[in-house]
Amino acid sequence: MHARLVELGGSGVRVCRLGKDRAGEIRLTRFLHNPAVTVTEMVATAAARTSTRVTGRHVLAIQDTTMVRSAAEGIGVALHPLIAVDAVDGTLFGLLDARFFIRQGGQRNERRERDLAQKESGRWLEAAQRAAELAAVGAACVTVVSDREGDIYEDFADKPSAVEMLVRAGQVTVVNFVVDVYTIERPIVVEAYADSILDPTLVASVQRIGGDELRRFPVTTLEEAVSLSAGAVGESYRGGRLGQQAFVLDGLGVKNQLDASTGPLGVRIPPDMLTEASLATNGFSARYGQAVSGLINVVTKDGGDHWTGRAAYETDRLLTGGADLGQDRAVVSVDGPLGGGAGLVAVIDADGRLDADPVNAPLSGEPRDPRNSAPALLPHNSGERYDAAVKVRIPLGAVHTLRLFALRSVDQRLLFDPAYKYDTDFAPARRVTGDLFSAHVQRATNNFTADLRAGYFARAFTRGALTEQPTYGVGAFTGQTFHFIGEDIARRQDTALARAPVAGFTIPDWSERTPWGVPGFFRTGGSDGEIAWNRFREVRGQADFSIGGPRADF
Repeated sequence: MHARLVELGGSGVRVCRLGKDRAGEIRLTRFLHNPAVTVTEMVATAAARTSTRVTGRHVLAIQDTTMVRSAAEGIGVALHPLIAVDAVDGTLFGLLDARFFIRQGGQRNERRERDLAQKESGRWLEAAQRAAELAAVGAACVTVVSDREGDIYEDFADKPSAVEMLVRAGQVTVVNFVVDVYTIERPIVVEAYADSILDPTLVASVQRIGGDELRRFPVTTLEEAVSLSAGAVGESYRGGRLGQQAFVLDGLGVKNQLDASTGPLGVRIPPDMLTEASLATNGFSARYGQAVSGLINVVTKDGGDHWTGRAAYETDRLLTGGADLGQDRAVVSVDGPLGGGAGLVAVIDADGRLDADPVNAPLSGEPRDPRNSAPALLPHNSGERYDAAVKVRIPLGAVHTLRLFALRSVDQRLLFDPAYKYDTDFAPARRVTGDLFSAHVQRATNNFTADLRAGYFARAFTRGALTEQPTYGVGAFTGQTFHFIGEDIARRQDTALARAPVAGFTIPDWSERTPWGVPGFFRTGGSDGEIAWNRFREVRGQADFSIGGPRADF
């Protein structure tokens, strides 16, 4: 049976496949139904085989829990396996332990009255004790790895001295507890998720999206991914109006205080830059009181210990009909070490759409209608977005770390106006630019943690008629900066000069290029004379301190 399992690998472990033919299936069925064959005996046999392969190796003992059969949410038959992997080259040594148990639910209220051995969570410590046996058979080092579910005090306080403990949970936090000096030889480092923006006294509704998951979603921006969460309708969360949400990037709040209810934030985080994004719609602390409807918390990458990269191009040009929105997207990202413990992450994300705001409108049936040639696309409705981000992590000694982050976003849109449907040269356009720079200095020790953050955020918005229509290069990409009639006057906020006629504006007239062939309703010869510009800038600082020891935390 072992040889057949190795031969099939991950392609299936059903009895009919393992048996290969009818005779083999009957033999395996009789073997598994033999009273002398038990799960405990099979696991012990596999573990003994694994123990012979770890001599002189650094072993990762990886444990996790999976539901084998679920009757309801959190209730059913679960399996908690422990496997051994080579820490250097990733070779799978085999199974060390496995435990089936039944989750019945309804025991949460009694959790403080039961010992760890009586709880399901005792399986994490039991697995660590089983992994410690590898040291006795010659393993050079044994590190027990688990996810955030294994982040339990007793696991570290009672862990066997022969193993190291590593909890992979996304962020670094400090764990303070009392142990005798002789029980540990080296410091214990726990990687756990610490969400300081949430009020622990309130029940929070938090939905998290991992960076890898987000990059697999059919979305191009973080906002599109968050809008897929329950309780979100576009950028409205929990029934709130636009602008009532807050945006937190690596612990520092960013908000458009000028026209948040009518305009975009101005900066977009490329998905390849993200470690995790979460939407909290309840339970966030008063320090984020400007967040009425929701809080979007974003954690960016820190730079890995080896170089990785990605270059991608996405398009829907191969589709036909209404599925072809003229979308083109290019992404280039790099991530890796710089030496001396420093790390770098850099991403460039460019997205263009010939129909940036698609609608499902019926055709007019008129031969002069510009949509007859491209039924799925509205005229003068294209858009292009460019986002570039870079983050550098620099260690400053053993306990200090400096993180520098820079982001530049540009969003240019041609806006569809029904009045200029047949003369799009005079239809309006829009440009929104955003710049974000932040610095984060962190000091982390067992008794004192300090986070000092400073950031600069600038957003500029311009809307009006273009001095000249851009020419397309590839798809919706123009590679040009939009220039607007009267933009210089708006930027200078020169109200005296604005009273005189503005060069470039002409009086519009009725268009004869209509379905009726006579002037009426549709405009031509000039724009509506609009030029709108605003700019918002802010410098924000934030200091967070955690002081305490084994018996205090402030």
